[in-house]
Amino acid sequence: MKKRVSARPVTINGKKGIIYTDKDGKKTIKVGGTAAFRDHNPGNMMYGPRARRTGAIGKDDKGRAIFPNWETGDKAMGSLLKEKFKDKSIRDAISIYAPKNENPTEAYIKHIAKESGLPEDKKMRDMTDEEFKKFHDAMKQFEDSTPGHDLVDLGTNGKPDMGGFPGQLHSGGSGENGTLERHGDQVFRIDPNGSQRGSFFSP
Repeated sequence: MKKRVSARPVTINGKKGIIYTDKDGKKTIKVGGTAAFRDHNPGNMMYGPRARRTGAIGKDDKGRAIFPNWETGDKAMGSLLKEKFKDKSIRDAISIYAPKNENPTEAYIKHIAKESGLPEDKKMRDMTDEEFKKFHDAMKQFEDSTPGHDLVDLGTNGKPDMGGFPGQLHSGGSGENGTLERHGDQVFRIDPNGSQRGSFFSP
């Protein structure tokens, strides 16, 4: 798989998606599921200088960072936790990471304590590698990365590859008026700018 160099949000038939572009100009898309899944962002990190330094290639419609793949997003999350919150306890770190005015912070803290087996007052700097992994994994579980449809091939320069995954979106054809994308028995018309322009039933 070629390196993805940019990404932007798109809506297809009412479902949110992310269009990724690789260094050769080929575009792929992830549609549906949660933002963490679409953005390759298991911690739902916001886009900014830190996210860019750790590999972000764009931002979604809510300002969350989009990473080129899951591994990069996972490493970025781990780096953020170890650097920004190293002197914080689990309770203090989550209270900052997921403030009460935007999140169910108490439920988040309780979830981590239960799933990781770590006390709420455990500081990041005092965690062993194994303990940090349990903490990190518990956070990712709470942030939720429920999948949607993965990697639709939109091709490049009007010449899409016909690959894809059975039962998911597939390339159907393209030209100066856009691209046709199949999702089961439904075919979507995608404009060249990535916006969805209607659909039709085609079993």
